Amino acid sequence: MTYEEAMQPPKRGWKHASDEQMLAVLSECLGRACCLRPDTVFDWAKRHSNYRDLRKASKRLIENAVGMELLDAVLNDHPLK
Repeated sequence: MTYEEAMQPPKRGWKHASDEQMLAVLSECLGRACCLRPDTVFDWAKRHSNYRDLRKASKRLIENAVGMELLDAVLNDHPLK
């Protein structure tokens, strides 16, 4: 599923969204907060993370975006440390 496909609202509403769709929404939030392209964050997250793990780390990642942890992981295509 591409980022654009995942961002389409589920037919039965967002409470029925798949993990991949929720990952796309979270990628949108993280991308904007960390000055990254959401589709790039989504592609990285599909390879190196999952919705539940990334959601747990998202507040810390946004608060510490100055530290560039997410930026470094996405740009270098490796998992979070």
